[in-house]
Amino acid sequence: MKPFKIKIKVDATEHYVYKGRLYVVLSDGGIISVSIYEIIETLISKYPQFEPLIKLGFRRNNFWNSEAAKCFLSIPKVRKALMSEWNKAADTIVFEISIDELSTTTVCREVETDVLSIDMYADRLFIGCRKGFYSKGINDNIFIDNSLKKRFDSKIYSLGAGYGNIILSLGRHGFIPADGLSDKMVDERLLRQTQSMQSRWTAAGGLMNYSDKKNFNFFGNYIAKNNQSAEGYVITEFGVNKYSIEKLLSNQKVIEQKSIILSFNNRDIQYFISSDHSILSSKLNVSKGEISRLAPCKMNERINTRQLGKLISGDTLANHVILEFEDGLVLLDKKSKLLIEEDSIVNYHTYPRSKYFRDILTVTTEDSVNIHAIDVFDVDPTTVFPNADKRFQSHQLL
Repeated sequence: MKPFKIKIKVDATEHYVYKGRLYVVLSDGGIISVSIYEIIETLISKYPQFEPLIKLGFRRNNFWNSEAAKCFLSIPKVRKALMSEWNKAADTIVFEISIDELSTTTVCREVETDVLSIDMYADRLFIGCRKGFYSKGINDNIFIDNSLKKRFDSKIYSLGAGYGNIILSLGRHGFIPADGLSDKMVDERLLRQTQSMQSRWTAAGGLMNYSDKKNFNFFGNYIAKNNQSAEGYVITEFGVNKYSIEKLLSNQKVIEQKSIILSFNNRDIQYFISSDHSILSSKLNVSKGEISRLAPCKMNERINTRQLGKLISGDTLANHVILEFEDGLVLLDKKSKLLIEEDSIVNYHTYPRSKYFRDILTVTTEDSVNIHAIDVFDVDPTTVFPNADKRFQSHQLL
């Protein structure tokens, strides 16, 4: 099924969607926000002939999260007809509006122009820049002082919020698990002197720390219930166990560490791209600060990427894998592959913690922020590649 695309013309360097609002870091250093629902209504007024499909695509959970909807979509002919109309519309038009057509709210009047990472968690906005780490509490999208609090004075390569923490990746200097539930100054004594370009959370409070595009360490942590966090748990003791990539791969012969050119994970699965252009995956079994060693398995697909340049990064969204290349963003599932973004990509985001936007992919380009509606008719998008636990299936990138 082809994604629907909204193109919002704006001169931006970063963005994020949180609690029904799109937050945009402008090129001049300010931060603004706008309601996603205002974007939808503006599109409907501009493209009234597409109103039903716009609502289905970008207000998906308002329409499909019911037993009636699931029964409706379980009728093969109905589902096929809807998907056919959807694909026709997706081929016909890109919904385009300008940020000037929308009612925006100023979140911050000035921030460094070199924003490298953004995250939002527990009613807080987190910004990582070349000169430091900033945060700001938000309350019903009311921003009184239009300022950010600087909490750490060092270059931030990436941010990763989860389990009551915000991970600050500091490159060769290591990473710091800072408090993600307040705006307290960062405690430098918590520094982990393990190179960190980015980090990604697993289930049960585990953390994969990536020293580069292909190598990582696992940090196991103890967690306890806490309703302040999005996951319902917070870390009570960080780094009770640590495992290297060598240790995690030691009991399998499917992929050698030296052949890995890219690795990434979601909560439950670790992915690898190998030098022979295979995609491999392994289920992550994490519990009480421990992780089982990985036993990768291959999956089914072939994709031509010769014209897309260097492979840069990977991520997951619902039943899809996302691969970022120099010249495009590819959406890959168990049946098909789609080049969904050919513009020059600055950054992109998925929202696995979100109830309402878990099937949305957002992208910053040189002249816009683009929103893609994915998997609209998949009423239960609970896993990426549902058959990924079957060993040694073939899955090739060409």
